[in-house]
Amino acid sequence: MEVLSLIFGAVLIIIGSVMYSPIDDGAFFYIIVIGGLILALIGLTLFIIDMVRIQKQKKEKGNIEKQVKLEMVEE
Repeated sequence: MEVLSLIFGAVLIIIGSVMYSPIDDGAFFYIIVIGGLILALIGLTLFIIDMVRIQKQKKEKGNIEKQVKLEMVEE
């Protein structure tokens, strides 16, 4: 989901930058570009949150495996 938001935001920024000039219709230009920027930032934020969560899960899983191995060695 976050990747789609990031891609869609980037597409909106490109479309807004290439197709519309702020001289002719400034409001529409800014709505597209700022909307694309907001979508891209939301996607990037969600992606970073997912990466941090995955790293925490890997770390916790590694700690559990070490604890199980230590318990097996002690027995």
